[in-house]
Amino acid sequence: MPTTDDLKLTPFPSILIVGDAGTKKTWLSGQFPKPYFFDFDKGMAVLRDVKGITYDTFKDAPEASKVFDPAKGIYEWGKGWPAFIKKLNEVGSTMDEGKCPYTTIVFDSLTMMGNLALNYVIAEAKRNNRYKSGDPVDQGLWGQQSRLLETTMDQLTSWDIARIVTAHVQRDTNTVTMNVEKLPLTTGKFAGKVGAYFDEVWYIEAKGDKLVIKTKHNAQMRQAKSRYNLTDESELDFNKLKLVLFNGAAK
Repeated sequence: MPTTDDLKLTPFPSILIVGDAGTKKTWLSGQFPKPYFFDFDKGMAVLRDVKGITYDTFKDAPEASKVFDPAKGIYEWGKGWPAFIKKLNEVGSTMDEGKCPYTTIVFDSLTMMGNLALNYVIAEAKRNNRYKSGDPVDQGLWGQQSRLLETTMDQLTSWDIARIVTAHVQRDTNTVTMNVEKLPLTTGKFAGKVGAYFDEVWYIEAKGDKLVIKTKHNAQMRQAKSRYNLTDESELDFNKLKLVLFNGAAK
């Protein structure tokens, strides 16, 4: 029977990085050891000077567009999600076989990943005559999208690999407290629970002329946390962060 005596932090932290555009979420993720990027934002150009990073892009062309190119990561509308899941399972198989060449998996970003999932859900509903172009997206479709995202996060938690998910920020007013809360920009109730899948939830914000990582829970950033005890408002400097996350072992 397991006891808490056996518990220790793993060398495979899971991190949700939340921030506005331009807060170096992608850049920071690219500093982690041997990363592979699932690129949903088509924003890898920011890492063009970092050599050796492997990535695949997954975006849908506009609905009814005949201009798409899977070789460049642009899929026919509704087909980007299945292509992503196929690649995700391929990476998972290499881990199961002990042959994974990566040390870190990055999803960049959850926000655009959610758009890809919704396109797939709507495309399937249209194929089965349950949705017509121009109809509002009902709660059933939003629910299916959320389940796809939740299943993907569940799969991630079982892998012995460092996991990073980036997300843009949405600002919502809590109708009870009237506080403006900063949530990951994703679908409905999933925005309020996604942090539960991670050891670390970091909010990147500007402080003076520096970017810092907010890890302290407060009324605005309810999901902020650090199981690895990263100091609140730590500087956005991977050479310092790895001392906390990997005991300095990250290359």
